[in-house]
Amino acid sequence: AIRRQRQMCIRDRWTAKEAFLKAIGTGIDAKASSYDFSKSNTISLYDGSFWKLEHHTVCDFPDYLSCVCYKCLQ
Repeated sequence: AIRRQRQMCIRDRWTAKEAFLKAIGTGIDAKASSYDFSKSNTISLYDGSFWKLEHHTVCDFPDYLSCVCYKCLQ
């Protein structure tokens, strides 16, 4: 059970990082370690912008997860 929970946590953070880095236009070449994906579904950047992450499970495939990232309007 603990191993499964750890795998789910890794999956959640991995999909969040990929979605975020693609949304801000850097792709996976950027340093993902400079952003914290563990505390919140909102990330703020140095330029004052805020980005929202939304995780969605895939119907019929409970082990699959997608993540959408978008810039919040202020």
